[in-house]
Amino acid sequence: MQKVLSIEEHKQVQLDILKFVAGFCEKKGLCYFLADGTLLGAVRHKGFIPWDDDIDIRMPRPDYNRMRQIFNEECKDSHYHLVDPRDNDAHHYFIKIIDTRTIKIEPEQDYSTGFLGVDIDVFPIEGSPENEEEFLKWGREIRSLNKAYAYKKRPLYISVKATIGTYVKKRVHPKWCWLFLSASRIAEKVIALADRYIYGEGTYVSFIGAGDLFRVPYECYKDYVMMKFEDAEFRVPAGYDAALTKQYGDYMKLPPIEKQVTHHANNVFWKDEEEENKHA
Repeated sequence: MQKVLSIEEHKQVQLDILKFVAGFCEKKGLCYFLADGTLLGAVRHKGFIPWDDDIDIRMPRPDYNRMRQIFNEECKDSHYHLVDPRDNDAHHYFIKIIDTRTIKIEPEQDYSTGFLGVDIDVFPIEGSPENEEEFLKWGREIRSLNKAYAYKKRPLYISVKATIGTYVKKRVHPKWCWLFLSASRIAEKVIALADRYIYGEGTYVSFIGAGDLFRVPYECYKDYVMMKFEDAEFRVPAGYDAALTKQYGDYMKLPPIEKQVTHHANNVFWKDEEEENKHA
């Protein structure tokens, strides 16, 4: 029988992944930064935000792409595995580094290709056009594709495509053409769009998710400082104050008590011995 991970075990597994990934990046000369709620947690709490339960890092697009290329081969003897958005069993439009000894089940995901494990999220930091209007147009296109990728991975989408896809295909507006692309093809389109603007060659760097769309001065990410997160230290952008202010506003102010709740609803387990042997 699979054993459920406690909240503290879940966080510890993620912290161990982060330590491994940080060490790997240092060894291979890859740049990473604590990001989003993890960066906020480091600055405000010196660790996890008390009501949060995930870990995010960001990497400049060139390092992010290099990470995709080398991590699994270099780390094949470990119990850590990189899930590329272009992989058949990927569920997200960004990289996940998982612990293969575990199982993580998230709501509204199609697990017909198999379960993945407890993970940390790895997002790219993109370059940016100088002109804000151009940035918004380009960023919205990437954001729309990221949303499309997420739709592709939902069971409801799969059933709708199977029943009405052929009929709609001949009548659909060109802006909805992603409906008929595979998730991996959508991921490829995002990479091609991202490559239009080279990280570090302009005034700004960009953060584009399925919801996020903002940019900060490149100077914020030109260097790093080490900062405590739980029982270790990790890289954070030297301009973390400006970056966090752009993303969260008055980030040192705690949210109202009713909003101090986790935004995730995951079920996490240790694999049983028989299942772990299958993947050994």
